[in-house]
Amino acid sequence: MPRLVCTLLVAIAIMPAAAMPQGLYGHTITADWLHPDFGTVLESHDVVAGPGVELPTEVIINATGMSIDIGETTVRFEFLAETYWSYAIFNGWRFADTNHDLPAFGGYRVLEYSAGVTGVDQIITGFDSEAVWADFGGVVVAAGGGYLVMGVDLTLFADGFETGNTTAWSTAVP
Repeated sequence: MPRLVCTLLVAIAIMPAAAMPQGLYGHTITADWLHPDFGTVLESHDVVAGPGVELPTEVIINATGMSIDIGETTVRFEFLAETYWSYAIFNGWRFADTNHDLPAFGGYRVLEYSAGVTGVDQIITGFDSEAVWADFGGVVVAAGGGYLVMGVDLTLFADGFETGNTTAWSTAVP
């Protein structure tokens, strides 16, 4: 039995990179700004996640001075000016797996934010297998701007390997 365990561990260690868990890079993501409710799309963008900013300020139509960078396991909102996210039934962004080729989403949460961003405790996040979203109603960005980084968790592949960059196993059962 010890030899079998050792052989299995060696096989996992030398597994090709293509077989290893992956994040958002290389996948098409639909980014929707939803306002004034979850069913109303204020604007929508299909982007391929990768290095660089997917939605620079000049692409986001309904806000000035805001950009969105989709990372491997994060979504970074950069605010270049004073901003107030008004309260509504929903006022925020949803990021969906456009081609349904990612493992299921398993969570979405605030990872970090700059001192100029307040009201972060009012952010309401959610997810289902195809998308993650956050309602930013009540968030205020000071005149100097700031940033907010959201963490994206993906669930387990059927073989039991976790995807994304999480610190705890998701509740999905392989």
